[in-house]
Amino acid sequence: MTRYDIGQHFDIGGKEAAAAVRQLIAEGLLVGPRGQYVNAFSPQQQRRRVKQLRERASQLRREALELMRTAREIEQELPTGGDSQAT
Repeated sequence: MTRYDIGQHFDIGGKEAAAAVRQLIAEGLLVGPRGQYVNAFSPQQQRRRVKQLRERASQLRREALELMRTAREIEQELPTGGDSQAT
């Protein structure tokens, strides 16, 4: 697929498609000196990648929970009573 095809398929712009391809190359999922191809990972590499992704997902979950906790604390500190503002 070309970057144009990727953009059309996922309904995104060309710049976003190019950025996505660059990210996949940086992560080692796409390889190739002329054009990009899906990298053929060994089973051991696949297991290592799944472990990395699980660890990243756990980290993101922890960050999301912390952000939600912080948002709740901020909401509790806000004055009640609708749209009234202190002057």
